[in-house]
Amino acid sequence: YHLAVAQVAAGKLPEARKNLARAFSLRNNALEDSSLFFIYQGIAYYRYATGRLGSALRNVHRAGEFVRRAGLPYEGMLWRELLGHVLILTGETQAGLAELDFAVSLAKGVERREQVRSLKTAAIIYRARYLDDSKVALATLRAELKDLVAGDRYSRASLLLELARQETLAKRLLPARQAVAEASRLIL
Repeated sequence: YHLAVAQVAAGKLPEARKNLARAFSLRNNALEDSSLFFIYQGIAYYRYATGRLGSALRNVHRAGEFVRRAGLPYEGMLWRELLGHVLILTGETQAGLAELDFAVSLAKGVERREQVRSLKTAAIIYRARYLDDSKVALATLRAELKDLVAGDRYSRASLLLELARQETLAKRLLPARQAVAEASRLIL
């Protein structure tokens, strides 16, 4: 799973697909629920990342069966996170945000601070993009940027890019350019 996620992030889709296919071929070998979870979660992530959201949703639900059956807290956090992203992108925004919020509580329970911040950032961006009116979105994004710890470059860059998007929608191009420039310094 983790290897496939890294390969997808690096754009090595053929390698990720090959590794996931190999793992999938082992699913009938009386594997533990945790192993079966990671097989289906990996497939779901690959489908999500390649835009095959229907297949991603089916596989993430299958992964969830193993989490629920075995009561796996860390895996449950990963599952709820991916389920939240997929639901949002399939138009079930409220349900997806509820899953992300639940994933935050699970991340706190397994003491994954970096995951908590990442999940909160994703939820803030989705709310700004799909639910909040422009003024609320801009105020929320600005407040979150003020509250971020200095070393969290990923969250800062993500929030800045959404801030730039919201500023552009509000026809405030100079602040949008400034946000993009700051995000670029973090990313590049």
